[in-house]
Amino acid sequence: MAMQHQYYGDTRTPERKFSSLVKYTENLIANADSSASNAHEGLAVCDQFKDWLCGNAQSCCTHKGSPNCPVGAEMGGFNYVLGLRAMSQMATVLGNSTAAARYAEYASKGTTEFHTFFYNTTLNRYGGDIGATQSLSLPALKIGSPPASVYPEVVKAVDSNLK
Repeated sequence: MAMQHQYYGDTRTPERKFSSLVKYTENLIANADSSASNAHEGLAVCDQFKDWLCGNAQSCCTHKGSPNCPVGAEMGGFNYVLGLRAMSQMATVLGNSTAAARYAEYASKGTTEFHTFFYNTTLNRYGGDIGATQSLSLPALKIGSPPASVYPEVVKAVDSNLK
């Protein structure tokens, strides 16, 4: 919906759907803020849309079922940050600067938390499984999660995985 405005200048869909999206997003924020229900406090990982990853019924991970390869949780966190950014954009378009600032702040916090939870300092990449380098590091790069100090190492890990 944010894209419809971005590419076509169409505000009709965000105007009609924004209140429903607020309810959905507020539920995700509640999950992110609830340490009792979420080991990744500050980052909602419950929206684990990962059906497009690594092909149908395949694992991205070298070792299937490895707890060091958090594809589902990482994709949930990635989608959470993207969703918050879209909400901020839509709120801006709709003239709701308070909501825009709030969602932008949550997106910024989520981006930082993404790095905290998923960056593997031993491997200098996201996740703990070398078989999932691209599927775990590229989302981090897309949302700008790697701090400047590790950014080159993450890019290098992805680049070397392509060869």
